Parts: sequence; structure tokens; C-alpha cells
Amino acid sequence: MILLVSAVFALLITESGTAWTLRQTPGLLRPLGVEFSFSGSDGSLFERLQLKDVQLRSGETRFTAARLLLHWQPWAITEHTLHIKALELDAVQLVLPVPVERDAGAPEIPDIVLPIALRLDRFLLDRLQFEQGETHLTVTQAALAAKLNTQGLEIRDLHYAGGGVQLAGILKMQTTSPHTLAGELSAIVDQSLTGEQVGAVKASAVLAGAALQPEFDLSLTAPTELRLHGSLQLNRLQPGFNLTAEWPALSWPLQGVPAVTARSGRLQLQGETSAYQLELKTGLNGEGIPAGDVELAAEGNLKGINLQPLKLAVLEGGLQVTGKVDWDELVRWDLELLADHLNPGLYQPEWPGRIDGRIEISGSYGTQPDGQIALQSHIHRLGGQLRGQTISASGGLDYAAGELQAHKLEIASGPNRVYLDGRAAEQLNLSFDIKAPELASLFPGLAGRLEGAGVLKGTRSAPAVTAELHGTGVGYQEMRTQNIKLNLDWQQSGGSGELLLTGLDAAGLQVSEISADLAGTPAAHRLNLSVDADAFNVAMSAKGGLLEQTWNGELARLALAEPSLGEWLLQAPVKLQLSESAVRSERVCMQQTTTVACVEGGWSKQKGLDIVGGLKGFDLARLA
Repeated sequence: MILLVSAVFALLITESGTAWTLRQTPGLLRPLGVEFSFSGSDGSLFERLQLKDVQLRSGETRFTAARLLLHWQPWAITEHTLHIKALELDAVQLVLPVPVERDAGAPEIPDIVLPIALRLDRFLLDRLQFEQGETHLTVTQAALAAKLNTQGLEIRDLHYAGGGVQLAGILKMQTTSPHTLAGELSAIVDQSLTGEQVGAVKASAVLAGAALQPEFDLSLTAPTELRLHGSLQLNRLQPGFNLTAEWPALSWPLQGVPAVTARSGRLQLQGETSAYQLELKTGLNGEGIPAGDVELAAEGNLKGINLQPLKLAVLEGGLQVTGKVDWDELVRWDLELLADHLNPGLYQPEWPGRIDGRIEISGSYGTQPDGQIALQSHIHRLGGQLRGQTISASGGLDYAAGELQAHKLEIASGPNRVYLDGRAAEQLNLSFDIKAPELASLFPGLAGRLEGAGVLKGTRSAPAVTAELHGTGVGYQEMRTQNIKLNLDWQQSGGSGELLLTGLDAAGLQVSEISADLAGTPAAHRLNLSVDADAFNVAMSAKGGLLEQTWNGELARLALAEPSLGEWLLQAPVKLQLSESAVRSERVCMQQTTTVACVEGGWSKQKGLDIVGGLKGFDLARLA
């Protein structure tokens, strides 16, 4: 027996004996389904051993390391301690099989009871590539020191770097229930992970409490100041949380010029992912956003949130939003807005006043073709004062997939009234009525008086329109007209229409009269147009018809007059073809006595303009 023990001791304590033992190991492991190999060894198993090019494979699990160093103190066993002075690994690749999904139970941590204590003075991992299914992790370096005994587990000198993240800290945990924690961690997250709008993140955290019910206090110092503290309940089938975030000021983006700033605020979140409660208090301001205070009480889960309610103290008044927003497969919302004494003049100085109202807004995003939005709105009450005028609105307006539905929508400002009702879709049935004796009180920059009514029916491809419009002194900013008159009666079988504008002033361009008239059927009609201005005159007549969204016809007459160039007349009628994607024309020749100017060609979406022309008999002396 003494000889056997001496032989085993010699194998472990000597380098040659250790090398021989390691060479036998692959053959011993192979029957167990484990493949093991290495290219070389240095040292002995009794104290310090280094292996090169280690490979270990068992089923779908694979481990490789360019270098593995184990330096331990065997005599510490006599003191019931496994003392590892150093454990170092270089260029490690670890591949694990995808775990089999099982019915999950509430997490538990068993009591850790070892027959001997464990002491690790130095663990160092350089370069790790980890794979498990679609999970890939790269670790640049990880290091720590640890000890495990009846007093608990202690990890110190923790250092981790990988994937743009750096961690450092210490951690202690009791080995028996409730596995009390105590620790401090610091972290730096590189901008390559967070993006330019966020920047590098620096944070520190203090941990306490039970391991499955930890309490933490996290402080963010860069790119902004933020404190997050609370507790987690990890000992449940559905983890719970009780979190509080506080900040002196938050801006977005966190770097550069802020677009939105949340002033000093507080956010509380508690519950679990399937049922949580949220409370928020802060102030908001930013580019294009009126400054105000925000209060939110809400309940939600992973599929949506109920606002109970969202309150905004803004524009000298208040806006309250109640309802729900869901995002399960598609985004849907069903909200009610209550406005109380809002003064838009604080946001847009040209719109001072006071607005109160109640509006329901619902809709969805993702259900319509090409991800279009669908909206439904109903005005229960909307009124107040705006720009010194009494305003009111009622009715509703819906939109989906390019279709508009007005539900007796009426808007009034002072003596002005606009009414819209019906549907504008593939089938048309829409009516409107305008009575605006004081356009100036309706919108800044408007002027004059406008009245009219009309009905739109038929289809988009063959609309039927009946409309009448009259106006005096109508204008907007630098454009004015003394009178405007429109009479249109165009049915699917045909009809007629007249337009007359007089006394038009378009930013200094004086036009005494513009008139146009249309008569006939969609397949055969005539259009006359004349423009009488100080700088030029235009008169034209055309006839043709519409077939399959393409107009084919003839420019029968065209007369152009300009004081310095004189009068030019169309030499002969010209065939024209007009559609959404192309315009084609025969040779158009304009004549003045012996001078003739001609152009021909057209335009298409594919080729753009394609026009050629010529000039014959022009006296260059006229340009002198």
C-alpha cells in the first residue's frame, strides 16, 4: 500500500509523471463520450500546471483554450480548504447546446454546503467567444478573486470588459437562505452600443437584501444625472418590481442640442410585466413643444397601457387624456381628450384665446395596406374664444386607406361657418356648405367674403360635381381678387361649368380678368380660357375627350399677346394627349405676320422633357 501511494504521489508531484498521467486521460474519457486533447504541458498537477491548446468535447458542448493555467496549494487541504492561487485561461471558445424548454417554476437558490472551503486568489480570462443557439457573446477580459466558506460567498476585485461594456466591483452573499446580498458595482457602456444620441454611460450601484429579492440603488452620472432605486421579486413565477427613478433634468437627445427636456421629475413603476402600475410627474419643454407640467397614472402589461389619466398643465389651462393604447401585433388607441381653458396664443402669438372641449380619438396603425394609419374622431364639444371670435365645432371625421368620412362636421368662427358631410372614397357622396362673410376673422392673412355650397357624387374615375361659389375681396397674404364666381354642374353624362375672377393682384401681377368655361360630356367637351392682364393676354380653346384616364383632343385656338413682343396666333389646330404619366403634342406653331415659332415633343415620367423647336423670320432688331 505504501508503494502504491508513493507511486501515485510521484505521478502527481513530478512533471514527467503528470505528463504521463495526462497522456492517459483521453483514453479514459473516450468511453464516457468525452473527447479531450492538448498539445503540451508544463509543470505538475501537485502545484502548478499549464496546458496548451486544450480541447474538450462532449455531445454538442465544445470547449477550447489556447492556454490553461492552474496554480494551487495542495497542503491547504489539510486545513479543509481548496486554495487556488491562480486559474488563467486564454483565447477560450465555449459552445453550449440550446437548452430544452421546460415548464418554468419559481426560481430557487439551494443552500450551498461544501465539505471544504474554497479560496481563489486570482481568476483571469482573456478573450472568450461564447455561443448558445442564436446567442453570441464576446468577452475581452474577466478577472476576480473569490472565497467560499461557511460565512458565505465573497467576490472581490471583479473586472469585466467585453462588447463595449466594462464592469468592476465586489459582491458578498450568504450561502444559506435567504442568501443575503451586499455589493457595489460600477459600469461603463461605450457609445458604440448606445449611439451618438445617448453617448457613453457611466453608472454605479449598491446592492442589498436577499438574492432573489434584491434591493438596489443605482446612480447614473453620464451622460446625464439619474437615480434609480427599488427592489425586485425574483422568487416568483412572474418576476415583480418596485422601482423609482428621479432626475434633476433629462433631455433628448442626451448629447448635443436637446429637442425635448424633462424638468425635475419622478417615475414610479411597480407590479409585474403582466400587470403593472405607473406614476409619473415631471415638466416638459422643447422645440415645437409648449412648456407644461405632466402627471400620469397608468396601468398596463406587455400588450398595452391604460391612461388613468394623463394630465398636462399647459397653455394656461389643462389637457387630460384617458383611454388605452395597445400594441399587440398592431398599434391601436382609443382615447378621450378633455381641454380646459387652453390658450394657443402662448404657443402661436397669432392665435390668442381660450378653448374648452371633449373629443374622442381612436385608430390603428398597421391594419391598412402598406402600414397606413386609420383614424376616427368625434367632437362631443369644442368651443371658446379665438382671435377675439367665438368658435365652436361639432361632428366627426374618419380616415382610412385613402378614404375620408365626414359626420356632419361643422366649424364656426365668429359669423363664419363651414359644413362638411359624407364620404370621399371610391364611391363619392360628399356635400359642403361655406358661409364666411368675414374671412379675416377665420384665419390670419385671409380677407374678403366667401359663400358657396356643393355636392360631390359618382366615383373617383367618373365624378359628378354640383357646386356654386361666390366671393368678394377674397385674398390671402399678397394675393387678392375683387370678385370670384364659380358655377359647376358636371354629371357622369356631362354638363357645364363657369369660372370668373376679376381684379386679381398676385404679388404685384395685375390681372383684370380670368374666365373659363367648360361644356359637353366626358367623352366630348370644349374648354375656353382667357386671361386679361396688364403684362400679357391669353385666349385659348380646346376640345376633346377623356378615355381610360387619358385626355385626347385638339388645341383649336391660342392667342398670346405681350406689349414688347406683340400678338401671336396659333397657325393651325394641334393634336394633344394628356395623362398622369405623359404629355404629347404635335408641332405647335405660333405666327406673327411673317415670323413663325414652333415647338413639338412632350414629357413623360420615364424620360422627362423631350422638346425641340425652331424660329423662322424673326427680326433680331426687335430685341435692341
